[in-house]
Amino acid sequence: MYGSDWPVLNVASDYNEVVKTLEDYISKFSVEDQNKIWFGNANEFYKLNS
Repeated sequence: MYGSDWPVLNVASDYNEVVKTLEDYISKFSVEDQNKIWFGNANEFYKLNS
């Protein structure tokens, strides 16, 4: 599950760089798994689509 930790992330980087780093890291994962990281797991956990 993705979480930016904003504004703390601004100490070492910025939001765009954090997103780019995660995009690069998970690019080898299936699209399904990438979607789970970006939003699917949070939707399921917090029951946002119920």
